[in-house]
Amino acid sequence: RVVHRVRHRVRRAVRRVRHRWRRVVHRVRHRVRRAVHRVRRHWRRVGRVVRRVGRAIGRVAQRIGRGVRKAIDKVKAFKKKIFSMFAKATFKGNQVCMPASRNSGDRICLYDAKMVSFVQSNGDFSQFSSSKHFEWEKLIGANKIHLYLGVSAYMGTNFDCNGPAGRDFRFAVFAKGLARMVAFSKELEIFDAHAFLRQNPHLDNRGYLRIVRATIYDRQILNLDKARNKLCQNYKKNILNKRFDNMPGYSFTVMIGPIPVNFGFGFTAGLNIDFDAGYCFNDLTASTGITPAVDAGVRAHAKVSIVILKAGVEVEGLYTYQLTPGAELKGMQCKICINVKSQQRFRLNINAAADINIIVYKKSWRKTLFSVAPPPKHKTLFEKCVSFKNLFHRRSDNEALISSNQAA
Repeated sequence: RVVHRVRHRVRRAVRRVRHRWRRVVHRVRHRVRRAVHRVRRHWRRVGRVVRRVGRAIGRVAQRIGRGVRKAIDKVKAFKKKIFSMFAKATFKGNQVCMPASRNSGDRICLYDAKMVSFVQSNGDFSQFSSSKHFEWEKLIGANKIHLYLGVSAYMGTNFDCNGPAGRDFRFAVFAKGLARMVAFSKELEIFDAHAFLRQNPHLDNRGYLRIVRATIYDRQILNLDKARNKLCQNYKKNILNKRFDNMPGYSFTVMIGPIPVNFGFGFTAGLNIDFDAGYCFNDLTASTGITPAVDAGVRAHAKVSIVILKAGVEVEGLYTYQLTPGAELKGMQCKICINVKSQQRFRLNINAAADINIIVYKKSWRKTLFSVAPPPKHKTLFEKCVSFKNLFHRRSDNEALISSNQAA
């Protein structure tokens, strides 16, 4: 029994020890797990803080990097701006080209806006047949501080013997010189001078000179006010004018009841000789000639005359034939022409008139019952033209080669 009891007590003690040991192990494990969990939780918090701190440091570093890059870019841009400001001056912007004549490759090309505006103010040159021009522009100094020098000269006309008829004569001659000092955004025109003489389409001329800010000359070089009124003139002088209005006629009276009716007719004739001359600078034409004109007319009437009444009807017809031999210069076509032209005119009038005369009452009445005057008929009887365009025609290399081959 003793052994049994001891064994039983030992077993109970072992069980108690085991139970307590398990409880201790469980408690230790539980506490360890709680500690590990707390450590992990705190570590996560530390990690989040570390990550936040890292991201903040990264953002700060990025901002610092961007700021440094911007500062470097600004320094580079400033350096580039300084270099560009004091680099050699060059023309900026597009070059403006304007036609100098109707030839596609003939153009006036300039950079400066004031020079371009002056050339454009002289009219359109696209219909000019020939031209000579010179342009020169230069910048001396740096981009921000430099001196501009520009010269433009032009001479052109639409005179062309092979051109279409009916054109007006146009020409233009001009020259302009300009010197301008530029310092950053400030400009000072040191010298500005120009002069022009043109008929494109109106005749005009002017001279201008300005040094720094003083205008020395600004007016017309030639007084063309009288010349404008004399660009086209016609002169006419009568050499002979002879009328034959009292040529013999015939009249007779017929009694119609107690009323006498007078019938009559007569003839008229005339001879007129005029000298005509004229010129027109607008189309380079001139003409002269002698114009003899012969007219013949017939008159017929029927009149009634009693004590208190006079009435009648008159028919008048006139035919005129005009012959004009003359010479004509057609400058725009390079021709001199001799011609004989004729002109025919016809006019017919039927007039009625009445006069009433009663002691205290008087009344007169006149009226044209019929009138006709057809347009004059013009006709060229003879015309012979001689061309002088070879005086102004410049042979090309191909024509010269053909002529030399033919001569060979």
